[in-house]
Amino acid sequence: MNEVVGHYVDYEMTSPLQMARHSAQIKPLGVDLARRGLLLLTTCLRVEVYGEKFDVESTDIEVFRGFPHKVVEGPNAVAQRLAEISSGAKSQILGEPYIQEQLSKAVGLLDPDLRICRIARLALT
Repeated sequence: MNEVVGHYVDYEMTSPLQMARHSAQIKPLGVDLARRGLLLLTTCLRVEVYGEKFDVESTDIEVFRGFPHKVVEGPNAVAQRLAEISSGAKSQILGEPYIQEQLSKAVGLLDPDLRICRIARLALT
């Protein structure tokens, strides 16, 4: 079985202004990526893609062009990162209330039978 991974870039890795611009450019890809089985989480301070390793890595050039990014590997690490994001613990404003709604909307685009969808729903709770 393919491994679940996440690739991300956020405000800690580049300037908040660059991140906001990049996020705005990538956000329209959300529906297309969801059809391909990938969770795209974009906020003004982050761009993150989660799913099966092969599928995520095939989007690297498209989504992270010109930006350094980090990798989260394995379902437990992905669930933990998404839970931290959902809670606002990984935000510039600790406890930011809107991030959970943004993650919920992104998850809502996915096929509910996908492993990443189940992991993300768990993280939301």
